[in-house]
Amino acid sequence: MKCARLKLTWNKEILIVLGITFATILAWLTQSNHGCSTGTVSLIHLIVFFGCEIRNLRDLHSLSLDVLLLIGGGLCLDTAIFASGLAG
Repeated sequence: MKCARLKLTWNKEILIVLGITFATILAWLTQSNHGCSTGTVSLIHLIVFFGCEIRNLRDLHSLSLDVLLLIGGGLCLDTAIFASGLAG
């Protein structure tokens, strides 16, 4: 089986996406230093993506609602388990 090579052209949009993504990962890794929660860092990431017009409303509407509800339910369970002391 022969694999096709993907030729990637480095343009301004790709560099912006990489920069925002690496900044978000760095912010997640340094949460104890700046005190922002994971959700806040993720929200800033989304605001910057929509503000720079890398993403648009069509991309937002294409998100699957059941996946978003599943993620939200998991985050609620996580908060409830830690708040109740079950997590130890």
